[in-house]
Amino acid sequence: MRTAAQFYRQCKQLIRQVLEAIEAGTADLHSINEALDCVRQLPPSTEGLNEWTQKLESEKQRLESVGNAVEAEWNDAAHALNQALDRGDCTAAEASLEELKNLTKWESHKDASWERRLDECKKRGPEMERIQNDALRARQELNEGLMLDCVNRAEQLGAETLVKELLAGHKEIGRTIKVVADLEAEMAAAKESKNWADVLNKAGRILGLVPTHKAALSAKKKAERITAQDDFPKTLITLAEDAEDTKRPKMALRYYQWAFEESREPNDALLKKIEELKSSVRRSKTKSKTVVFVGPPSSGKTVMLGSFLYFLQTRRESDVQDVGTDDYSALLRSNLLKNFTNKEDEKGEVRIMVKFPDSTAPLEKDSGQQIPEIHINIEPQQTSKTLPTVELTLLDVAGEHFRAFDATRDAKLDPRVQNYLRSDPEDLIFVLVIPANSHGDSREQVDLQMLFTDFGFFLSRKGNIKNYARLLSFSKWDLYQGNASKASDLLDHYPMLRSITPDDPDDVIKFKAIAGEGSKKFKWHEWSAELFARRIYRTTTGMDDDPWVIRKKKKWFKF
Repeated sequence: MRTAAQFYRQCKQLIRQVLEAIEAGTADLHSINEALDCVRQLPPSTEGLNEWTQKLESEKQRLESVGNAVEAEWNDAAHALNQALDRGDCTAAEASLEELKNLTKWESHKDASWERRLDECKKRGPEMERIQNDALRARQELNEGLMLDCVNRAEQLGAETLVKELLAGHKEIGRTIKVVADLEAEMAAAKESKNWADVLNKAGRILGLVPTHKAALSAKKKAERITAQDDFPKTLITLAEDAEDTKRPKMALRYYQWAFEESREPNDALLKKIEELKSSVRRSKTKSKTVVFVGPPSSGKTVMLGSFLYFLQTRRESDVQDVGTDDYSALLRSNLLKNFTNKEDEKGEVRIMVKFPDSTAPLEKDSGQQIPEIHINIEPQQTSKTLPTVELTLLDVAGEHFRAFDATRDAKLDPRVQNYLRSDPEDLIFVLVIPANSHGDSREQVDLQMLFTDFGFFLSRKGNIKNYARLLSFSKWDLYQGNASKASDLLDHYPMLRSITPDDPDDVIKFKAIAGEGSKKFKWHEWSAELFARRIYRTTTGMDDDPWVIRKKKKWFKF
């Protein structure tokens, strides 16, 4: 017979073996329970007893948790299989069965009936699929009769779970019909009172229940159109306030006037604001124009702008001064002028090299960003006292915005661009920029013509296109590979542009940016810049004279 000492020694030996198994990761729940029984038999004064108990209990909890998770995983997969079989969803049932086969409990827990039921499901699968599709259509159309037909067909197949689902769907249709009827009445009342925000809300709720509801779709479309019309004046007023903050009163006035035109209800406060701005925007005796470069992306608009500014800065015949240019626009002007550098060639002759400017980025939608306005005064030197000072506002508009004029594209002209086009025709000069190197590419020529004719059509809605001052510039002339010696000769290849072509042949010019160092720099062509500057000045003043004309024996040199 064992003594107490021998029994305690055996208990300790078993406990140590189980602890070693825990360290090795081979312990099982049965051996841990045996070790815990031994722990309970040992005297409380046994050395290390608390530490053994803690380790054994901790491992027991871990193994029980793992076991529960495995059991739960099996139960979930088995439940999903039974549900799929009852619904007749053979694909889901087959996937669930494969998942069960991959679990560790498959051999001990598998059900022999699953394979048989899956085969039966596959046989009646096509009819079950048709029933489910018809049930879905019944829900969408709120068709109670069709749903009851689906219930009867499911009963004949013995699909009990599907029958329960379809019966619940039938009840839901009945409840939904009542809800939709109430919403239809509320939507009709909102339309009668012209509460379009409420119409939009009710239509949205109906469509959430019945996506194909024709009356709700029609009401939603109309309400969206009208609420958008109501929101647009608010957008214009916000833009007007931003323009005032940046000290652009003329721009703000145009926005306020536009908002007043778009408002469906009288707005006395807006009318008062317009009158205040009109009185503050006084007509100056200085002749002024806003110069807008129009053309597709990468046509050379920003290159022409920078070249024009550099010419004005470096010629002695005139003095150029900034006039109220905001910081953002002043930074643009500074960056454009920094692109010009003097470089001496091998013969000792100084060339002016220009770094190609970055492409102008389109305005970000719904941002407070505005188009840069570079304001300058040109004061001719006293070579002729008859030459007046002119004030120019130069715009740098991204070519992507002009794509919105193309009727074949799903685009809408940004109101920040459209604002300028609402100016009086006498305040604008449009510089139409066409890259000369596109000549010969029939597709590109057609696209260019469509862009400009759509632009002309847009302007003609405000008045006759002939009322606007227009210059047409064939840029990138150094890359032109045709036979034309004059820019006007190229117009024969653009018949659709006849409606917007300037009347004066001198207003059709060619502009060069001579290729220089790779694709990053070009050689400045002074004559192109001078010709452009002279046309801008003469167009602004309406005179046949300019500060930079070459005089010889008191006779003018023609263009």
